[in-house]
Amino acid sequence: MRVRGLFANSAFALAGDLASKGAAAVMMVLAARALPVAQLALLAFAMAAASVLSAALDMGAQMLLTRDGVPSATTRSSLFRSLLVGRLPLLTASLLVAGAIGLAYGRVALALLTVLYAALGAGQMLLTGALRSAQNLMPEAALKLLGAALTVLSCVLCIVSGADAVGFLVALSVALGLAVAAGAPACARVMEAGHRLDVRAALRGSLPLGAMTLVTLVYYRSGTLALKLLSSPTQTALFATASTVGFALLMAPNAITTGLLPKLSATPRANHPELMRRAVVWALLICLSVGGSVALAAHPLLVGLFGARYGPAAPALRVLALTTLLIGPTGVLGTVLIAQGHLRPVYLQVAASLVGNLLAVAVLVPACGAPGAALATLACEALAFVITAVACVRAVPGCIPLGRAGARAVPSGRLIT
Repeated sequence: MRVRGLFANSAFALAGDLASKGAAAVMMVLAARALPVAQLALLAFAMAAASVLSAALDMGAQMLLTRDGVPSATTRSSLFRSLLVGRLPLLTASLLVAGAIGLAYGRVALALLTVLYAALGAGQMLLTGALRSAQNLMPEAALKLLGAALTVLSCVLCIVSGADAVGFLVALSVALGLAVAAGAPACARVMEAGHRLDVRAALRGSLPLGAMTLVTLVYYRSGTLALKLLSSPTQTALFATASTVGFALLMAPNAITTGLLPKLSATPRANHPELMRRAVVWALLICLSVGGSVALAAHPLLVGLFGARYGPAAPALRVLALTTLLIGPTGVLGTVLIAQGHLRPVYLQVAASLVGNLLAVAVLVPACGAPGAALATLACEALAFVITAVACVRAVPGCIPLGRAGARAVPSGRLIT
């Protein structure tokens, strides 16, 4: 498969992310207009839980494949097989726990469907990790475009049939399953049978990365989860609509970091600082233009998309839109640290952000509702930016012109070399 450059891969990543997040936004728009507020809150809670569980089931497999699968098709094939086998026990345990929780709350179908949707999401992440390691993101973009089309079609069918939250989740699971099945042949083309890798070795390499990703996702979704547990269905639905738009803004900086990790893995370290500086500038410019525009037009945008009853979500959306100014650069800096194997400061950043976010959520959500959940996100992202920026200055020689060029680099710590 053809190897593409950073610009081309970032463009493909943006196209794929635009399709997937656009489909998620359309899904929320259609659900908000078709479902009662209580049912929308239930669906939003299930989707938030599924996204966290997907990260738990993936547990760093996507990132590890992207980083350490670059050398050859046999390397990524060995990693892929071992990572897939290593996650089957966790999937089994998740189904058992979900069944028990569903029985306790009288929602067995919703609980099991949440795990199914999460498992399909983790499967898609594993596929895209293998595709990214081949340094050609065009197949991933095509896969996400197909998944987006199937998602929108499934939502339309739900509205026509008068489905509730469980019906929406069934349709979304079918759409995601078809997309994953369609992407399997492309994944097979970038792999080649080779040596076997011990499952435990693969798990040791992916678990630290997965824990970091999972904790990051938890504090992105903690607002929705906390509002469902500590506030009213109305506030949960308001934050769900605001976060649908607010987190969709991250697709542009995410496109940069998606193409950046395999590029850094295949580039000499001496060139990393220049690549990082360019990526940070682009992330800042994109987030400033997009986030600022959405913040200014928050109320009419929400009313136009979701209806007049969701206009009060505007304050939360303004905070989330401005938060992207921190998330974009932090993502770039964190990607450089991961590519070079400087994982300790990333762990510190993620742990500190999670603790700060949970404390802020506990204080702000009961008092302020949806805007409080957005402010908690802003607080943890400000902390994340400070910790990551300081770590880059210390650990990456030459990351800024006035940085300490003589700083020692930490060994890469790759699982496979």
